[in-house]
Amino acid sequence: MNRILLLLLAALLPCSMTAQQKSKAKANPAPAVAVPPEPTLTPQEERMLNGLEKVVIFDSLVVSKRDLFKAYPLSPSAGTLAWADDNTALADSLLTLRPTRHVIAYGDKRIESCPVDSTSSRIGISMRFGGEWTPAEPLFTDADAEENCQNFPYIMADGQTIYFAQQASDGLGGLDLYMTRQNGDRSGFYRPENIGMPFNSCANDYLLVIDEENGFGMFASDRRQATDSVCIYYFIPSEQRNTYDEDNLSQEERIALAEIRQIADTWGFGDKEKIEALREKLRKSLSLIK
Repeated sequence: MNRILLLLLAALLPCSMTAQQKSKAKANPAPAVAVPPEPTLTPQEERMLNGLEKVVIFDSLVVSKRDLFKAYPLSPSAGTLAWADDNTALADSLLTLRPTRHVIAYGDKRIESCPVDSTSSRIGISMRFGGEWTPAEPLFTDADAEENCQNFPYIMADGQTIYFAQQASDGLGGLDLYMTRQNGDRSGFYRPENIGMPFNSCANDYLLVIDEENGFGMFASDRRQATDSVCIYYFIPSEQRNTYDEDNLSQEERIALAEIRQIADTWGFGDKEKIEALREKLRKSLSLIK
């Protein structure tokens, strides 16, 4: 009889210990995992993040700032990029750079950054008559040019759409990319608009070019780059601006897309065959201009 009782106690003992452990665990619950707070955004960052544009960035390339133009493989119809003079300083101060873009498709118009003084510049347009270029005329009136630090202009083949970089109060910091178009009566240009994220960041973002013949666009940014380097992002232009408004994304996911932490994150809503075809075209184009 005693032997049977001992066997029963031995069988019940593990269950009793498990129950005790469970009771102790309930009395001393495991500490909760701390959830990191959401990053604090400036009003401009929050506004742009809410309107974050869907842009397929199919490739990127980090180059020395001195090789900036070599990373822009333009087709003949997209024009050429060249510094306005041979003494242009390719230093860290991007506001002193004066790139000029000549529109090959039209041949009689060019747009450039014209110095106002030692610390500022404005976008200007000049025309060619009889083989001579006229002095550049300011693109904007003082009322439409809030800031003086304008640089890195590019004019589309339509002769009416212009992208450029400037420092302005509605920007994110450093140089931001802006766009303007010629007004209806062609007497001037509309007030420039900041084109938002992911093109713009708290770093310097500039020299946006859309090569319609090649079927892709390019822009430069020094976000997360060494002082002497710049990253060129290659993207697929869209005729209609699409945003992530209807996508169920967390704030952290939106910020990652806005900062372009991984270009592959943008491929999910793009045509994979087109992306690979453009990547191959880009590789061949860059190899030809090295």
